[in-house]
Amino acid sequence: MHPTENDDTTAHGTPMIAVGTIFTAAEAAVILRVRRSWLERQAGSRRIPFTLLGGSYRFTAVHIREIIRIFEQAPAPAAGPAEVTVITPRRSNRQASASGREPLQARPRKNSSRQNAA
Repeated sequence: MHPTENDDTTAHGTPMIAVGTIFTAAEAAVILRVRRSWLERQAGSRRIPFTLLGGSYRFTAVHIREIIRIFEQAPAPAAGPAEVTVITPRRSNRQASASGREPLQARPRKNSSRQNAA
């Protein structure tokens, strides 16, 4: 028996399945330009879609597109006009005394035992 154009079975009678390309973790990592270990950690923590075949992670083109979408970063919305911070200069001691306040002065040192011994 030969398969015909409308027949969905092979010459041996097994059904034909339309399967897209399945990539290994190493191949998918090259496509995504990431390390294979990063891809496997993400799959192991269930943060990205994958298929587990024979105990190994496998990725389809749909999985790869979804991984890109998951990690896509949207641009931040445009902010309004920037706030302007006005920096005022410090007052000098002269300005402080002119305003009626006494300028700060250092406290006198306490007599320490070292000074008394000398």
